Amino acid sequence: MEDGRLHAARHTLAALDTVQTSTIRTRVEKEAALANGDKAYEFSMTSVVRLLTPDTTFTTSGTSYMREAGGVILAYESLSDPTPDTVMYTDLSVGKKWNTGDSSYVEVVGRENVTVKAGSYTNAWKLTSASIDGGDTMRVDMWFAPGVGQVKMHYDMDFATFRIVFHSELAEVTIK
Repeated sequence: MEDGRLHAARHTLAALDTVQTSTIRTRVEKEAALANGDKAYEFSMTSVVRLLTPDTTFTTSGTSYMREAGGVILAYESLSDPTPDTVMYTDLSVGKKWNTGDSSYVEVVGRENVTVKAGSYTNAWKLTSASIDGGDTMRVDMWFAPGVGQVKMHYDMDFATFRIVFHSELAEVTIK
């Protein structure tokens, strides 16, 4: 038998259209040296998250490192991370596909014009990532503008008992 409070919380969440909002600020801080001597760029990310049930706001932050090597953008969790993740290829073409983990992949599906708070971008690359883990499914659509990077993302994940939908757009950009 389900606890009455848990039942009420699930009912409340199911009735809400939005249960969380967040603002993520990403900055390229500086060039850094990985433990293996390769140069990378240090990215700082700060997220302000507001949960609506219960009404709570909190801030998280993190650092990652990225570099381009052999036509691939690689992401490292730390300067000593020996196994980077492949973020994307620099020579994109429709239909290009690569693995990003045990059960997910990324595929280039086309080019689209995209307008976000930071401006309009013509011919942004649209990439789709999908995975299936048991009964859970996830789909992420991402748009990358040449010379800028990711400008938009839409994330949709279905679990057995609930669904998460996340949408992110570039709000401002300064390119040096």
